[in-house]
Amino acid sequence: MKTCKNQTLYSVLVAGTSLSLSASAYAYERSEVSSKVLYQAVDQLTEYLNKDMAKLSDVTKKTAIIHYTQSEELPTSIQNYLIKRLEHMANNNQKTPVKFVQCIECLSLQAVAEGEEIFIRKGIADDNQLQATMGKLGIKKYSDINLAYTGDQLVMQMNVVDENKLVDWTGEYKTPYKAYDESQWLLGVGAEVGAFQSGGNMPAARGARATVGQRLTGVGAAGLSVSFFESMPGVPQIVSYGSFFSLSHNEVFNQHWNFMRLFYNAEIGVTDFNGNQLLHQTLGVKTVMGKHYSVGLNGKMHQFVAAPKDDTPISNSEGEPVLKNNDVLPMMVSLFLGVEFL
Repeated sequence: MKTCKNQTLYSVLVAGTSLSLSASAYAYERSEVSSKVLYQAVDQLTEYLNKDMAKLSDVTKKTAIIHYTQSEELPTSIQNYLIKRLEHMANNNQKTPVKFVQCIECLSLQAVAEGEEIFIRKGIADDNQLQATMGKLGIKKYSDINLAYTGDQLVMQMNVVDENKLVDWTGEYKTPYKAYDESQWLLGVGAEVGAFQSGGNMPAARGARATVGQRLTGVGAAGLSVSFFESMPGVPQIVSYGSFFSLSHNEVFNQHWNFMRLFYNAEIGVTDFNGNQLLHQTLGVKTVMGKHYSVGLNGKMHQFVAAPKDDTPISNSEGEPVLKNNDVLPMMVSLFLGVEFL
């Protein structure tokens, strides 16, 4: 987010157009844009702005939304939803006195007669009408908003402008459209292979992993997971059950890339190994490429819930002991390749 003061407004305020980013810069079919997903994305954009409200309060205490534009692919309901979110956000933010009000006549279509011709116009026509509108609303600063849909992201640009058409404050906020879905549920499956650290001659473990959870818009996701590693010589069957939390780097830090999303994972649960129950903690990272393909790298540490008394050694395929039964399972570093369906 950038702030600039006393900067000449770089777009001529005619017929409601104001921001340099064209509302029709991207050609996508309206049918491809999901209103439910857009509502989630708009919620996140206004949350980003909410964090900057204290900075905005240094510029103005009350601002009217006089100019609004959006990409032609976006449904008209999104305009009303975004404006209502801004009004509600300002009214419920106890840390700042900033208030957003909507100029109904500025954002509505109007029939204007010029001689014998009638024109349909939206927005402010000239400086005289702008000054009259500001006086009627009792404001000295007004807001321009543009909402752009790029296919991958939803971008909100906002300017706060004074009566002399100087930009006192400007902000740009982005959120990945593809990070949201019609369903807030998360379901993923895939293959997992793990290597043991300081585990003597223990071979690598091969298996599968499944997760089910709930997306936490603007934060990441949380849910349950299960990993199953098949029994091999030297490695008895391993089954791990856990609850996980994924922190979305892109949403939390407002950094968005076209082809990849990054998550930081933490998990705690129970591992069943050779008849023993172990507590495990996992830390790792996951990337989601496109919308459905994921790659994860995890480090899993184990502790006995109650150490067994039987110390019968576990042997590898050559009959060499690699681990005693009352030894804790070594740390496992695992690579996961999978698909996320929802």
